[in-house]
Amino acid sequence: MDRKLLDRKQLEEEGKKYGIDNITDEEYERNCRFTLKTALTRILNERKGTAGQLKKDRKVVKGYLMGGRDFVYRAITLDESKSQFVAVLMEDPEIGEYGFVEHTIWGHLKPDSIKHGMGVEMETEESTSTNEEGREFHNKNIRKITVQKTEQLTLKKLLEHLTPRDPNEISEDDLYEMVIVRGEISNVEPVPVFDEGQIIDEHPLLVNDKPCIRLGLKTEGDVKVSVQFDPARLAEPMLCFPDFVEILKENDIESAINSFVGRSVVGIGSVRRFQVGEPCFVTVNLNALFSEDEPETAPHNFPREEKVDDKKPKAKKGSKKSPAPPKAPAPPAPPSTTKVEKPEPPKEEPKSDPQTFNKVEGWKSEVREALELLGSEADIASIRELKPSLKDVKDPLLEALIKAVKSETQ
Repeated sequence: MDRKLLDRKQLEEEGKKYGIDNITDEEYERNCRFTLKTALTRILNERKGTAGQLKKDRKVVKGYLMGGRDFVYRAITLDESKSQFVAVLMEDPEIGEYGFVEHTIWGHLKPDSIKHGMGVEMETEESTSTNEEGREFHNKNIRKITVQKTEQLTLKKLLEHLTPRDPNEISEDDLYEMVIVRGEISNVEPVPVFDEGQIIDEHPLLVNDKPCIRLGLKTEGDVKVSVQFDPARLAEPMLCFPDFVEILKENDIESAINSFVGRSVVGIGSVRRFQVGEPCFVTVNLNALFSEDEPETAPHNFPREEKVDDKKPKAKKGSKKSPAPPKAPAPPAPPSTTKVEKPEPPKEEPKSDPQTFNKVEGWKSEVREALELLGSEADIASIRELKPSLKDVKDPLLEALIKAVKSETQ
């Protein structure tokens, strides 16, 4: 039996209670087969552009994987991290030039057959967030990787597409951007361990069997540029430098100095520090490092740990399964047209209900993105730090939203 079409006059009269005036023929045609409540909600959200605000932009793109760095963010330690940044060499189809774009991925590269340097096709999900300083970040998350070319890229092939920059050319405008830099190693140091801004120790030269070292590059004037491998667990750098790992296994800084100073290298990474002063200190956190003297060297094969990137923490033996979290609140329905004995509520009240629902859905989307980056064990403080828009959301509501998002992935 066909459903009776919604009465146009009734839709317009009820729409005025929600601030919906001048319903067009197109809006009526799209929604007349629904109930009054559904039609009003759809028209209101269509006019507000709610779907565009909440929907993430998904794309399928191609490129070359060029090394990873673990995601570590203030309250998120290396052992707690669930994701990594991966540098991807991509061609801009509009100008025909190549560049590096940083993407985020959960855990290790999967499947294990995927190696850095390979040509891949990726399904990505893009979103935008703003930090507490008001800086806007464009997040690109990799959902799926498919290998297109198994032959791994070498420095020789890479230099056919890109020209590395001189260390002196890095400026403050490059902060948080990906760069490719060529230079001569002039100094070698361990990576310091900080506690509340103070150096308290030094990392070993290998952490989890991966390089952890700072290499100073030769520069002119009052600019000090270093490229460094930070401690890594999930991520693997793209390392095309013979004997590099073997030398670091000695954990002897003097041996490393004697082995590396004077060598010409090409590094790919993100500029994470640009400290203006005399001298000016610049630090590039490396995704990849190449020996310029041996440009056809294949990438080092790093072993991958097992079962360190599970999203869901495993319950301890004997622990009880926690009850299911409450579901997110459903959108309030427009008032019924049926006459009742109770007095009619003020018209301003129903107008705000869909807006409240949209706010809650927006907060929920922010929570979902934060948990994707920080991991399911992230606390409220860490989530608010990453998503300043949640700062004024009350703790009980934010806790309910966190539980609701977690329940969606269980």
